[in-house]
Amino acid sequence: MKKKIAIIELYQHEEVLRHFCDLLKDTNYEVIIYSSAFVHAAVQPGQKEGNFDWKVKSEEQSISQFLDFHLSEIKKNDFVLICTALNSFKAFAKLIKQTNSHLIVHNAHSWLTPENHVQLGLKEPIKDRFRFLKIRLNWDHFYKTEIIENIKSLVFPTKMILKYVQTNFSQLKNKVIGFQEFSYYQNSEKKGEKTINICIPGTVLPEIRDYQSVLTALCNLEVEASKKINLVLLGKYHPNELALIDKFKKQAATNIKTHSFDHYIPNKEYQHWLRKADLLLLPLIKKVKNHIYLEEVGNSKISGGMNDMIRHGTLSLIPSEISIDSELSGLVIKYQENELGAKLKECLENLNELKEEASKNRGLQNRNYTEVKSRFLKFIESNLP
Repeated sequence: MKKKIAIIELYQHEEVLRHFCDLLKDTNYEVIIYSSAFVHAAVQPGQKEGNFDWKVKSEEQSISQFLDFHLSEIKKNDFVLICTALNSFKAFAKLIKQTNSHLIVHNAHSWLTPENHVQLGLKEPIKDRFRFLKIRLNWDHFYKTEIIENIKSLVFPTKMILKYVQTNFSQLKNKVIGFQEFSYYQNSEKKGEKTINICIPGTVLPEIRDYQSVLTALCNLEVEASKKINLVLLGKYHPNELALIDKFKKQAATNIKTHSFDHYIPNKEYQHWLRKADLLLLPLIKKVKNHIYLEEVGNSKISGGMNDMIRHGTLSLIPSEISIDSELSGLVIKYQENELGAKLKECLENLNELKEEASKNRGLQNRNYTEVKSRFLKFIESNLP
């Protein structure tokens, strides 16, 4: 009799769900996916077939109503993977008490010690205080603690985050915690093009990426006039960021053409640009807010751009203060504050050699589909009743 696995993704992390669908296709498990309508629409048609059965939450249903409605059938599964839990913690706590559940933790501070990392910002003081009041009224911190106590294991997306958690959160010493990748290396062959493509992946948000440092570097960049460069801001920008987009288009060097998007980018188009990218630029800010909680990129949370780097094996520029798994260091060129321009110039002048060296990174071979799938299936097998 086939073992039954439930995967729950009721928010907008379609890239995480898509990853686990890839790993579970053509297995002997019966997989039931509980998702939001947004995620269901975003996942590729081929990932909705085979051994997958989908239960899609309607826009009218709340997450609590949806989980309560399906609780009796979720309980019949041998293994439950919760990809994301951002609210409705009371409903998740109820489900976890009655199932063999495992939780992916995207933001360690927000989950493990939320009281210690509350930061009510100056930019949106009224909204932040309203959020904090709502959290208090819903007893979110109480139910988060209950979830941590009853969950069978906690799963983190990188070895660096796992190490940080093991070092800094003693309350988890008796809890099973582990690491599972959110992406695998696809070894997509890049065709040589005369134009150099530089991508900054992710929604255009100055709060989490230092676009000003990029703009300064590009304004002062001295490269051969014959080199044509596409700078792709690979994420939707908010109307509030129009002035920033205009600066990129007007102030960058004349041989740099800026591409931007005022709409959500479908995954097929997003991956198309990533495959074309010769270089990823990840101007990440170390300390960022997740709602009202302060997180540390690289230590308590991952950036989606890091997963993009692994997926396509793309040479990447990353600030020195951002921690990455040591086995991926061959993919990364780190830069200190105020030296981005010099590092970018160096990359462009030696691009082919640096790309060739990055493609030989041993960490990528350990992150190919077969290896990642094998580790994930072993994780499931070791946690089946």
